[in-house]
Amino acid sequence: MKIIQRSAPWISIGVLLAQMACQTPTETPSPSTGKATKVSGVVLRSDNGTKVPTVVVRDIKGAPFDTTKADGSFQLTYNIIGSLSTQIVAHRDLFRDDTATIRLREGVDTSGVTLTLKADSTSPITNVSGPPAVIVLVGIDIANISIRGTGMNESALLTFEVRDSLGTPVVGTQRATVKFSILGGPGGGEYVFPAVSQTEPSTGKVFTRIASGTKPGVLQVNATTRGDSVKSGPVRVSIASGLPDSAHFSISMEKVNIPGGVFDNVRSKILVILGDRYGNPVQAGTAIYFKTTGGSIQPFGTTDKDGIASVDIISANPRPIGGIALITAQTVGDTSVRRSDSLVTRTIPILFSGAPRISAPASAGLIQDSGKYQFNYKVSDLNGNPLSAGTNIKVSVAGAGSGDIVLTGDVDRTLIDTRDTNFTNYSVLLTDKTRGGAGGIVDISIDVTSPNGNTSYKFSGVLLSVSGGGTGPGGGVGKPYAIEVNGTPNTKLSVNESGAQSSAATTIQFVVKDSLNNPIIANPLNPSAGKAYVLFSLVPSGGLGGEESVFPSADSTNDYGQVHVVFRSGTKAGLVRLVATTLVAGRPPITSGIDLTISGGFPDSNRITMGLSRQNMPGLVRAGTIGSVQ
Repeated sequence: MKIIQRSAPWISIGVLLAQMACQTPTETPSPSTGKATKVSGVVLRSDNGTKVPTVVVRDIKGAPFDTTKADGSFQLTYNIIGSLSTQIVAHRDLFRDDTATIRLREGVDTSGVTLTLKADSTSPITNVSGPPAVIVLVGIDIANISIRGTGMNESALLTFEVRDSLGTPVVGTQRATVKFSILGGPGGGEYVFPAVSQTEPSTGKVFTRIASGTKPGVLQVNATTRGDSVKSGPVRVSIASGLPDSAHFSISMEKVNIPGGVFDNVRSKILVILGDRYGNPVQAGTAIYFKTTGGSIQPFGTTDKDGIASVDIISANPRPIGGIALITAQTVGDTSVRRSDSLVTRTIPILFSGAPRISAPASAGLIQDSGKYQFNYKVSDLNGNPLSAGTNIKVSVAGAGSGDIVLTGDVDRTLIDTRDTNFTNYSVLLTDKTRGGAGGIVDISIDVTSPNGNTSYKFSGVLLSVSGGGTGPGGGVGKPYAIEVNGTPNTKLSVNESGAQSSAATTIQFVVKDSLNNPIIANPLNPSAGKAYVLFSLVPSGGLGGEESVFPSADSTNDYGQVHVVFRSGTKAGLVRLVATTLVAGRPPITSGIDLTISGGFPDSNRITMGLSRQNMPGLVRAGTIGSVQ
């Protein structure tokens, strides 16, 4: 609807009704041919804006028409085809008419049309209300505001309605002047504005705004009129949530250890709780900035109503040195208490644990009949840190000599979420529960199943038995005197950088002999009785630290007194000695060894040097060789 013209003819109600009786809406389509289209609105008076009842509102041609209700509203119904441009007029005696031009479209209702009757001293009083009797709060946009200077909501709009004794809003000539005051508050400079205001003439409503000060607390606002004889109930507004205070800044995380050294996009939630210097949660929406020395982190978080914000730390490059990433949370603080609080920060470490590694003995050696053997082992990542929560470590035994072995100690462990390196060191005790029982090889396995990946480690020993059973040197059968390297094995190896280099492995054969220099050969009547059991180890212990390996770690001689072992180099160059040891009951161990040289890896970009034989060469005037590149 668009109003484009207004007129104000004086006309009596009698003349108006006579016109309506004589005119017919010849230019308005009949209901049988048109579609119902409605026009609705309200009629107000010009002097105080109140709504006027019993006003005749009609189309300028006489029909349709309606009479306004007590709330000044009206509705006209047209039946049109296509579109129509027309005028409507509002009339009531002792007021000057108002006319509006409207444009209608078939089936599309028009609302919100306002007609204003010109009123003067002779116009009757409409919407009469009594004098103010009560003041009621009908609206508040924010019940909790922040102290001044936080940049958050520091004021609240209060809407009151002044009513007479019948509960009718005080309008028209009865409009009231209302004063506002603060009955009590924290005393930080709070104030209301305006302090005095008049009610709206058409609604009886009046507005004021309460502004916070520099202190938190609760204040009460009061509205009064008619010389303070009419009062509102006290309106309570909370002032809280100052700037963040370093003493009320907490940071924590969902997980302290994630397998981020192995996998990307492993996450832990970082939680921050912020309070102001009074211990109240800071204002909702307070921004916190995050950064990390490892992986990736969501940069910003905003607090909720409890002063809590959270973001995710995400495993990715760069991996932190030593596996520990430092996460820092930072926000603007309250310098009114401490100047150093202009930036409030907290830092917390998180562990990006890597792939699992097991460190354990190379051999269990000789376990006496009904004796005990205890060994220590370590499960960690490359940096010596514990693995992630849920990692399971199991120790088991197998082999001919394992039947009477009982395991105690750290046999089956599941890790919690921790950075504590004490959760990398373990110990197991093997006990032979039966004297004269099973004897022979005992294969010990350590198996790790972890979110960081799976790995295992195996080593062997020999359980003696006074009954002479088993494949080990029991019962004194067979008298090994010496152990020697058999043949000429390859002792010059390269570092193993690809994992499948033929030059990184060598097979070495040892032979065990008696005092007459004869190989220890099994007794045909008892083939296992004459075999020697040989253990293999590296010097220095564990090798060079480049994951060198020996397989098997122990084995029995074959029918020719021979035993084979495969040595595989690791990622470090150097000299390592492979030692073979055989045990004879009642005698010192018999040993032999062979030195192995590990050298030469793939080219390294940090170890490539280029040089020219000459810096200035006559290449523009000479053909052929003019210099060399090294």
